[in-house]
Amino acid sequence: MVKAVDANQGWVVFDNARYPSNPNKGVVYWHISNVERVGTENMDFLSNGFKCRDDDADMNAATIMYAAWAEHPFVGNGTNPATAV
Repeated sequence: MVKAVDANQGWVVFDNARYPSNPNKGVVYWHISNVERVGTENMDFLSNGFKCRDDDADMNAATIMYAAWAEHPFVGNGTNPATAV
């Protein structure tokens, strides 16, 4: 999920269930009534994170905040999770 802090934009949420291929365009908007749709925002899901591929204000503000969860997080030495880079 991504939210522009500097702009008056809402949360844009991506998942791999609605649109499982890259670029991911299946979004859920938490701030409008037409909540679930194929949007104009583009996001690639990568093996070690995500990559924004968009110039929309929802995704390309000067400052954004985000949260992401891995389906299968990396494991470092076999016992401890690896840290994000």
